[in-house]
Amino acid sequence: MPEFLIALGNLDKDTDDLRDSSFTTYEVRLFMRMFNIKDQKGVHDGFLTYAELVNLFDVDLYLEPDVKKNIKNELNSGDSINALKFLTTILKHKSKGNGLDKTQIMKVIRLYKPISGYFDDSYQQEFYNKLNIVSKDYKKLLEFEHVQPPALELQEFLVFWAEYNTEDHGNSRFFSSSDVRDFIYEFNLYDRKSDGVITFEEFKPIARTYFNEDYKCCFGKTVFDQYTGNQPEMNAAMFLNMKYYLVFNGQDAMKM
Repeated sequence: MPEFLIALGNLDKDTDDLRDSSFTTYEVRLFMRMFNIKDQKGVHDGFLTYAELVNLFDVDLYLEPDVKKNIKNELNSGDSINALKFLTTILKHKSKGNGLDKTQIMKVIRLYKPISGYFDDSYQQEFYNKLNIVSKDYKKLLEFEHVQPPALELQEFLVFWAEYNTEDHGNSRFFSSSDVRDFIYEFNLYDRKSDGVITFEEFKPIARTYFNEDYKCCFGKTVFDQYTGNQPEMNAAMFLNMKYYLVFNGQDAMKM
């Protein structure tokens, strides 16, 4: 069951609506592999006892206190918990996180290499370590293999980080996790090829809709260059950077 659920989580997500409450592939792989390891330490029958589940949440899986409390209250001390029940209960009470601010969005832009189309894996690992989701014994599970095209995986990574980010934004303005999901959904409405990037041609309706005449020069080419760093395509992180400017109208958001 856990490996089957991981396989389902890895399927193409073109038809998914990110506005719905859902797991990223990162979460499915992490939670199912943690479930497997915990199960193997016990009777290894495909189930966790309530005591094993409580121990996993108390010792190894660092979720928000209210999230852990709600999950424990959802289940009963006599329950035998299979992988599907484990996942659905976490999903019902999953973390909202602290979202992403301008600085964090810019860090994700630097993580993805648009020309060669890949993630900087060592840099990505630094992100996972900052999230502090799991105990030392489970850190290896955060070395995720790439199962989607990088530009599409970038969208899931943005959602994953926003929902498990615990950094204090201080006085910085930020997008909530729900905002991040909503804006990536909007991005995908413009991504007609569903390949995770917006070309200059696909960008034209955005320029017409959101920017005044000063920025509509050459059908938005000036704006497109501003937010893509003169790259031929815009990815989801670049789009979030643009939305940051549009929402907060901060001059700092115009700097790339």
